[in-house]
Amino acid sequence: MIYVTGDTHRNDISRFKNFKGVTKDDKVIILGDHGFIWNNEVEKNNEVCAVIEQFPFTTIVLDGNHENHEVLKDYDIVDGFRGKVSKLSKEIVWLRRGEVYLIEGQRIFVMGGAYSIDKEYRTYMESWWPEELPNSSEYANALKNLDNCNWEVDYVLTHTASHYSAQTLGYEGLDQGLNKFFDTLEENLKFKHWYFGHFHHNRTIDSKHTCLYQAILPLGETLTK
Repeated sequence: MIYVTGDTHRNDISRFKNFKGVTKDDKVIILGDHGFIWNNEVEKNNEVCAVIEQFPFTTIVLDGNHENHEVLKDYDIVDGFRGKVSKLSKEIVWLRRGEVYLIEGQRIFVMGGAYSIDKEYRTYMESWWPEELPNSSEYANALKNLDNCNWEVDYVLTHTASHYSAQTLGYEGLDQGLNKFFDTLEENLKFKHWYFGHFHHNRTIDSKHTCLYQAILPLGETLTK
């Protein structure tokens, strides 16, 4: 079984403590802003990852905007789920931007990253990094992989969302690059459902879009109103 949930920001993991009936064969995908690798203190990062690994499921993450991208960029890229991944620890897998994966028989397009609307209150290269947004090669990788699957997947997993979803939640003034790219996906990509985090809401917008924060949802299901 695959589950999805929203931002954890390193320490917001209480939602997992009473998550029962799962095994290491089950996968929980965190939709960005996991924050498990936050600084250059390797021992502290390892301690955080060790706590996560104790939960009775396998943890998979996307990157969000509130990550230490300077540290993350040094992680090796390896093969996984028929795409490219990185391993944050022995058991924690990071799904890379623009990849299309096959997980539990489901074809899943992934695109991490987002624009930080709070960056004016953060410190450059200490709590905010320009790599929070995809670069040209990551966009090119996404387009190549979407072409290879004829622009049809089962699910879309991202950190932020298209303008349609964001504005439905009441958010304006978003970065034009990534959100506009997602607008293109809305128009051209065939998918069953799109899950995203970032906005700290638990809300199913419509039959094809769900925003998640602390809720944990089986992939393919939606939140009841």
